[in-house]
Amino acid sequence: PTVSRLRILVFLAWRNLWRNRTRSLLTVGGMVVGLTLMIAYLALMEGIFRQMVGFATNITIGHIQIHREGYIDDRDLYALLPWELLQHLEETTPYTYAPRLYAAGLASAADASTGALLEGVDPQREVLVTDLARRVRRGTFSLEGSRPVHPRGPKEPAVPMYPVVIGAGLAKNLRVDVGDELVLITQAADGSIGNGLFEVRGVLGPIEPAFDRMGVVMSIDAFNSLMFIEDGVHEIAVRLDDIATLDQAADEIQGQVDAWPDSEELAKEEGGAVVVRTWKEINPALSDMVQSSEAVIYIVAGIIFAIAALGVLNTLLMATYERRHELAILLALGMGRGAMMGMVQLEALFLALFSALVGTGTGVALSAWLQVEGFDYSRWLPEGLDFMGVIMEPVYYGHLLPRHIVISVGMLLGTSMVAALLPSWRTARLNPARALHE
Repeated sequence: PTVSRLRILVFLAWRNLWRNRTRSLLTVGGMVVGLTLMIAYLALMEGIFRQMVGFATNITIGHIQIHREGYIDDRDLYALLPWELLQHLEETTPYTYAPRLYAAGLASAADASTGALLEGVDPQREVLVTDLARRVRRGTFSLEGSRPVHPRGPKEPAVPMYPVVIGAGLAKNLRVDVGDELVLITQAADGSIGNGLFEVRGVLGPIEPAFDRMGVVMSIDAFNSLMFIEDGVHEIAVRLDDIATLDQAADEIQGQVDAWPDSEELAKEEGGAVVVRTWKEINPALSDMVQSSEAVIYIVAGIIFAIAALGVLNTLLMATYERRHELAILLALGMGRGAMMGMVQLEALFLALFSALVGTGTGVALSAWLQVEGFDYSRWLPEGLDFMGVIMEPVYYGHLLPRHIVISVGMLLGTSMVAALLPSWRTARLNPARALHE
């Protein structure tokens, strides 16, 4: 009997739903549009967040960084990590490492000069940890070797000219390009004035505002010849194969740092202990923004589906009002008020299921297009968007996950059923005698 009553309710709900086909299809259309936009929106935001994290980590920062405390606090030039520590980490952990050195200086070319941020890298290791080499706009990321030059005349002793890669803003300010010469002047680690002649081998595209204006990348050999630093590095960047293991990898690296035989002795020296930090600790503003934005996403989702739910509410209110005489007869013949409410709820469920079937297909199709083609805004911002110190490329790509579909369909079904509560409640409270005499 229960199955028979359920079959009757299903039959009546389905038939009633399509009595006014135009109205039902319009409601379904609105729900399909809402679901399509919701799935695509979730995929696009996921892609944007992944791009932001990718730009912040893959281009310059890396997933994890290792420093001395003194360097973190005040960029102490002498807070160096020994090369032996880097070798120890490479031997005991499965991650990829890139050593770096930093200093400030003055860059000049012809009559122009400006402040410069000097970065010394190991070209072979750097390309395995970051995508910096792929950001070269003009020229190449070729930093190995040097060539002898005679800036004071052919009879004077030759000096090595090392290649460098510079930021786009610095190249513009100094009016230099690939093949031009650049003079760098700085205070070396031994207190002397370090200076050198360098060849611009490449110009980078937008990376980070400060680096674009002042960045000069060179090999560690070139850096040491300018700064007279030979016994360590300021920073070790780390790349992981799986970023999902970020915290575990940081703990493992910190454990190996602590297990290094000279770790305690190093911590007692000027510069302090060795500190391992993830990109979330290095750029907490970006990390917090990504986490807090998830709440905003679901607020937007709620608004979209609330609008779709209004369509369901309107459709069912009109449908039940037009059929009030029929519903009154069903009540008079003995149909329970609970069954009456169930019938209206089934109508909402059918609308939602039909919309979910179509909307999922269109939403997945739109998300797939966003994953391949992306949302291109280069016509407005050809250099990309500077967001929280991260330069975003002028194309946003989506990234669809199965949970995006599950969440979107679940919210659609939930809001539809909630919207059907009022019509079903009003139907259950219908007075048969009054309805039949209206």
